[in-house]
Amino acid sequence: MDTDAKMTLMHAAGAIIAGYLSFITSNGSISVIGQNQALGSFVGIVLLIIIGRIAEKILDNNEVNGFSGWLWNGIVPFVLIWFLTWTVFINLKFV
Repeated sequence: MDTDAKMTLMHAAGAIIAGYLSFITSNGSISVIGQNQALGSFVGIVLLIIIGRIAEKILDNNEVNGFSGWLWNGIVPFVLIWFLTWTVFINLKFV
């Protein structure tokens, strides 16, 4: 599998997890925290950094093409999928 595809897949999977965790921390599911959108955003940013470090360990930095490769194959897909997932969970109506 191509290095770009591996990078994008890792960040996409992490973004779905981050979207769900952001939803849990921002909608009041945890009564101690309450409704805290700032903490939900912080969770996503921390997961982005952790996944970036994991991708850096797994993939060679020369294959990723440095920061530009990490930006377009990691950060951009992560942010788009993270916000999309978070929005979908916010708009779901649980019966």
